[in-house]
Amino acid sequence: MLANVIAHGTRARAVWRRRTQRRAVQGNAGATVTTPTLPQPAVNTPNDDVRPTVKDVRRISKGDAARKRGTGSRNVAHRLNADEAKDFDVARQRAGYVCTKGTGYRRERGGAPLVNTWLLWCDAMAVPSICLHRGSGSESKDQVGVDTSPLRVEKHVDAPLRAWVVEVATKHGAHLVDDDDVRYVQNDLDDERERAEARECLPTREQFDMAERRVKEQGDVVRAIKEKGHGNQHPEVAAAVVVLKQAKAELEELHAAVEEVERIEQEARDVLKARMDALVEDAIWKLPRRRLLFELPDRATAKAFAAEVVEATGIQKAIGRAKQL
Repeated sequence: MLANVIAHGTRARAVWRRRTQRRAVQGNAGATVTTPTLPQPAVNTPNDDVRPTVKDVRRISKGDAARKRGTGSRNVAHRLNADEAKDFDVARQRAGYVCTKGTGYRRERGGAPLVNTWLLWCDAMAVPSICLHRGSGSESKDQVGVDTSPLRVEKHVDAPLRAWVVEVATKHGAHLVDDDDVRYVQNDLDDERERAEARECLPTREQFDMAERRVKEQGDVVRAIKEKGHGNQHPEVAAAVVVLKQAKAELEELHAAVEEVERIEQEARDVLKARMDALVEDAIWKLPRRRLLFELPDRATAKAFAAEVVEATGIQKAIGRAKQL
């Protein structure tokens, strides 16, 4: 009898959750959003060298050592407590997104183990990391974070996906709280501005020709004066040499301007190469976070939004693949 009551209660709660999420979606049914085309991950298979294995993620979530070196770090909290382990299992086995109390930060661990471990699992499966941060007070609303860093692609590659996420969030009545990419984009804009300013100072071919001609002509003047029998100490020679040195200095400044532009351009290429190398060489906890953080009006809407992103980004399929690993 008791078992029947428990089973009935479980089914009733499941039905209530589905109806609540359906109402949240129907409340915004006026807006239609096209499902995005997912970007091809930089490293496509779950067990490539740079990505952790699913089994190693589970190992370090329990505090055990990973078999693959570099999977975790002592400076990054990954070990889960009992409650977090349950939430992690729900996420990786069914939901496709992880739920945390607040931000998931634990003072004694000096970080957010559940968020970090889920990010690691998503990196293993090459899918975005989605976290639902439950508000802990009456004034605190639920937030949903969508982090595309596990895809390991450049910003321009997953820009359509991120734009789609923002569009879906707007449909659910959410507003954007934070976008990690804004800081990175600002840095890129600053670098591009520096390169543009340097290019504006780049000498033209005509300026080079004129400067070289002045050096040659003034050199001829100095030689002509010396051919008259005047030595280096002669006033005419000394005055002509001063003009020659000025002409050479101006020519050197033009060459220095070109070298400065080349230096700045090379630095930009080096930064881009380092960024691309990091995507296919570094552990996920070393890469910059690329999270979109939204605040939702209520719990049901937050779950509906997270579930829609999970479905569209292939995380449910990743769950099926992970069970076979």
